[in-house]
Amino acid sequence: MEIKKGDKVYQVNDAGKSWTVKRTLGGVDVKYTIDKTLAPDAAALEAYIAANDELF
Repeated sequence: MEIKKGDKVYQVNDAGKSWTVKRTLGGVDVKYTIDKTLAPDAAALEAYIAANDELF
């Protein structure tokens, strides 16, 4: 699944108890692991990414 924030595109995978969020910058992968207690479903994860400008 993809989540877009402005001109940034994040690849999202469900990792069971967490989400793996990845963005490739100049050939380097930047990965984030977001616990599902913070974002239990895809809609909540999209809102979490939108609300956290410091990380995303």
